Amino acid sequence: YNTTVSILSDNSILAQRNISLFIARDDIMVSKSEDITLEGENILVRFARSGDSFSSVLFYGKTGDRLTFLSVIHPISRLIYINKGKEVNEVISPNINTLENNKVVLKYSSNLYDFQVTFKLSSKETIDVSYVLRPKEEIKILRFDGPWLRIGERSWGVTRKSALFPGLEWLEGEERSSNTLDVIEPYNLRLVPNPYKITTPAIGIELDKYLVGLLWKDNTQLSTIFCSPNWYEGQDNHLVGLFLPSVSEFVKENETTAFVPYKTYKGETLNINSKILVIPNGTVLDLVPKWLNLYGSLDYSFPRNYKEEIILCREGYKNIWDPNVCGWKHATPGNWNAERYPKDIFLLLLDYALTKDKDALNMANNALAQLT
Repeated sequence: YNTTVSILSDNSILAQRNISLFIARDDIMVSKSEDITLEGENILVRFARSGDSFSSVLFYGKTGDRLTFLSVIHPISRLIYINKGKEVNEVISPNINTLENNKVVLKYSSNLYDFQVTFKLSSKETIDVSYVLRPKEEIKILRFDGPWLRIGERSWGVTRKSALFPGLEWLEGEERSSNTLDVIEPYNLRLVPNPYKITTPAIGIELDKYLVGLLWKDNTQLSTIFCSPNWYEGQDNHLVGLFLPSVSEFVKENETTAFVPYKTYKGETLNINSKILVIPNGTVLDLVPKWLNLYGSLDYSFPRNYKEEIILCREGYKNIWDPNVCGWKHATPGNWNAERYPKDIFLLLLDYALTKDKDALNMANNALAQLT
C-alpha cells in the first residue's frame, strides 16, 4: 500500500515523501507450502509468498539438518521514477515463478516495464543473482534496486564480529560504518560511495560461524549502499545493496535517488548482476580471495605512466608542506601539526633521483636539515 513518511524536528515537518510498502505475512519466518525453495550444500533460499505475489527472499545457512537464518531481501525490488512530473515509489512484487533444478526465476509485468530476477545456486557457497528491467516506453528512473540484503535481521541483529568493504571500511566489534575514527566530518560519510573509492567490489559481514557477502563485477556503473549497523533505516540489521543509476553521473555521493533522472527507452535493458556469498566459519579475510577466485584478477591498468604518477604524488606533498616548520601535515583538511616524517624525506629523495626535480630535493633537504 502507499503511505506518506514525514521527517520531523521539534514537531515541525521538515520533509515528506510518498512511498510504497509491501507488508509481508505475519508468519513470514514459517515455511509454507506456497513458498518455493532452493537448497544447496551450505545454503537454503526460501521465496516467501504474501497473497498472490512474492514479498521476500530469505537466506539460511545449513549445517547438516540445522538451518540458521542469516539475511533477507524485502522487498524483492523497488523502482522510483518520475511520472507526469511526480515521483512514484513502487515496490516490485513478482507474481510469476519458474523453478528449474538449481534456479528460480521470478517475473512481474506492468504497463511500463517487464521485470525479472533470477537466483541460481552456482556453488555450495554462492548464489548468482540477476535483476533485469525492460521498459516498454520511456521511463525517467531515479532508482532501480537490485538485491538489498538486510543481514542479521531477526537473528543476530546488529551483533557481528567484523565487516569489510574494501577501500572504505574495516569494522570490528561495535564500530559503526561512516564513523570518524579515520576521517573527519563530512568526509567520513560512506553510505553510497563513489565507485572509484572501492578497491574490490565486494562487501562482507562476519557473523558468528558465517560470512555473508555481496560480490559484483562492474565497479563503475552500479551504485552501492552500505550501512553497518543499519542506522540509515533505523533497523536491527546490516544493510548491503546495489542499485542503478550510477554515482556520480546521475546519483550524488551518499544519496539514494538520482538528481538527474536516467531516461530509459523501449527495448533497452537494465541489468544488475551479483553474487551472494555464504561461507560457514568464514571470516572477512576470505572475502577478497573469494572475489578473485570467482571473477579473476582485478584490472590493474594505470591511468598515467610512472613518471606522471611521481609528479602527482609530489603535488600532494606540496599541498601539505609547511615552510615555517619544514615538514608536512598528516592530511588535509584537519587540524594536523606539520611534522618532519623520515619516510616522506626518503620518498622525495627517490623522486629527485628519478626525475631530478628541484622542488622534491629542496623539500627533502630542508626537512632533513631540521632533523640534524
